[in-house]
Amino acid sequence: MAPRSLGYRQVQQRMRRSLNYGTRRMRSLSLPLSELLVNYFDKYAPYDYMDMDFATSLARESCVDACTFLVAMVYVDRVRNVDKLYFETSDPEEMYLSALVVASKYLHDGGLEEFVYNDEWAASAGRSLKRVNELELQLLDLLSWDIKVDEVEFWRILNEAERWVARETMLRQGFCTYNEAAVLGIDSKILLEILKSLLSIFATLTILYSAFAVSILLAPRLMVCSLHSSNASSSRATQSKHSLHHFGLLSSQVFDLRHFWMWVDEPATSTFESFSVHSGSFLVKRQAWSFQEKEPLLNQLNHSSALVDTTNFFTCSFA
Repeated sequence: MAPRSLGYRQVQQRMRRSLNYGTRRMRSLSLPLSELLVNYFDKYAPYDYMDMDFATSLARESCVDACTFLVAMVYVDRVRNVDKLYFETSDPEEMYLSALVVASKYLHDGGLEEFVYNDEWAASAGRSLKRVNELELQLLDLLSWDIKVDEVEFWRILNEAERWVARETMLRQGFCTYNEAAVLGIDSKILLEILKSLLSIFATLTILYSAFAVSILLAPRLMVCSLHSSNASSSRATQSKHSLHHFGLLSSQVFDLRHFWMWVDEPATSTFESFSVHSGSFLVKRQAWSFQEKEPLLNQLNHSSALVDTTNFFTCSFA
């Protein structure tokens, strides 16, 4: 095994934390990285897709570590930018396989424990050795044999992978850890999306809380109003025998009183005014009736049967 530098061990420690490896060995890909691979081809390859079983079995049997995967994704992304038509019409599985073959040879020298030969790649991928060699040469031609990955490119692809894993983990679990919050906090766009979601949730909860509080405050008043209205309706029902609503003219022969006070059903138009019907003088009155005013008239009306005269027509009532 090649000696591991301090910088490499620090990168391994970071990827173990940010790429959801946990306590597992980093000799194969974590599930989020396999999902990232499938999502990448689903997004950029419109005519085909990457099979999840193929991605996981290839990473497991060929011992694909995270660094090899990230370098391979740099190569795949280069091919997509150099020849988009070739990328879209190629088989995603073979594209990914050729990128892994080149990335593994770029990172690991021949003869080391981590080195994987082409016949081993062929057995793991279910392809012939000849086909694996052809795919490797095709990729090298597309890259113009420039397979160098500098530090800037590696950190860029690592940051993108970390953000994707953190975002998907947060959406799946419904919460985020300190590590995921730190990763997502670097990207202002992602942070802005999270803040928008939190603000919308807060606004919804505020509206619901306000409506609930208002309903609690208004409930006693509504109950009092309903009780008053029910009491008023029951009071009117009990006093119906004393409230007279007649359509017609009250004949003057019923009354031996000179003046008669009545309530005429004319909403918002009634005023104090006097008028004459036959020989009786009448006054339209809007104020509440006193008992002394109603008693003589009610006694006359309750004992009289000659209440209707068809010569005139209006509505009157006593409250």
